[in-house]
Amino acid sequence: MWQILILLTLGTASMSVQGLQMPCHNCDGKSVDTCKTVEIEPCAASPCSLAKGTTVKFSVSFVANKAANNLTADVHAQVFGAWMPFSLPNPDGCQSGIQCPVQAGQTYSYQNQLAILPLYPSMNVVVKWSLKDEDNNEFFCVVMPARIV
Repeated sequence: MWQILILLTLGTASMSVQGLQMPCHNCDGKSVDTCKTVEIEPCAASPCSLAKGTTVKFSVSFVANKAANNLTADVHAQVFGAWMPFSLPNPDGCQSGIQCPVQAGQTYSYQNQLAILPLYPSMNVVVKWSLKDEDNNEFFCVVMPARIV
């Protein structure tokens, strides 16, 4: 249950007037040339403060590094030192602002939003959000600190 709450908090981080733009990184920390921008709203600075009872918007502009028929979002949160998977209400990347099939070299904008539920505990977390194809290849991966408040 806590996993779902943390994911929802992190995934909806791009919805307010004031948003944070950050670089894309592979989950291993290396830069990803195909990722152009990441926006999280509302978020004024890192770590993002995610207020309970709000909705956060998360968007990533990227250039597809290969063709793909299907894209799936994968979200994990590091809580108390352990990575926990989170189930998104709609992990289908092809229903998140992207029309599939994806063509190599084309620019796409992935968008998702999640509710930060009032029952989530107030705590610091690290969120890892990636978009993968049917062969489990990453199109982008964003690792970001956040604080549920």
